[in-house]
Amino acid sequence: MFQFSSIRTKLYSLVPATLLAMGVAVGIGLYVQHRYAIGGPIDARMAAREDFLSEVEPAVFVPTLGYIALLELETERRPAEVVRLVQQFRTAEAQFRTAREKRLPDLSEGEIRRLVERDLTEKVGEFFTLANTRYIPLVERSARGEPADAAEIARVRREIGARFQDVKRLTDRLVTLTRDDLGAERAAAAESVRFWGATNVVVSLVAVASLVLTKYLIARSIVRASGVLTDRVRELASGAT
Repeated sequence: MFQFSSIRTKLYSLVPATLLAMGVAVGIGLYVQHRYAIGGPIDARMAAREDFLSEVEPAVFVPTLGYIALLELETERRPAEVVRLVQQFRTAEAQFRTAREKRLPDLSEGEIRRLVERDLTEKVGEFFTLANTRYIPLVERSARGEPADAAEIARVRREIGARFQDVKRLTDRLVTLTRDDLGAERAAAAESVRFWGATNVVVSLVAVASLVLTKYLIARSIVRASGVLTDRVRELASGAT
């Protein structure tokens, strides 16, 4: 009797043990999904750090540092400093062209790609061309002590400023479109995560219920068979036919 009760207890104990193990597994899955999925705490923290970094780093598509260098060149007369500022401008130009070639293949067809590929490239090209062909030669001539019309330098600088404002307006539009596009994409991704997360929970619960029910039925059949066998052994032991 003791051995039969022990077998029954062990078999039935498999049901809550299985339920507990599967519950822990599902709980861990839900925790990981909540914490690391799109829109979760980790994703939100990383997005905040990326936003902070974008506010700290100088923008490449907006040649702000190059424009600042051009503004300083208007009144700079020291040859070494003129060379440094011209190099700063050239670096900004190279960074823009490198960034454009790097980012353009990743952009899908649409207004964002059109802005980068056509409108922005055209306006930034006008900005760099005006500075390279007309403005910098004038300020370099002035720094060498050669005759240079200060009024012409100022006039060209104003033209460059107008081109820079054109670039700024385009990049502001680009930022707005990109943020809207990214927001829509993140919302769609978050919705997919919620849908498949809920589906995963339902499937997991059904699987757990099926497994627990199967083990329970198997355990009950074994216990019943053991009970029948035990009763038969007792009958034989008592001399019954």
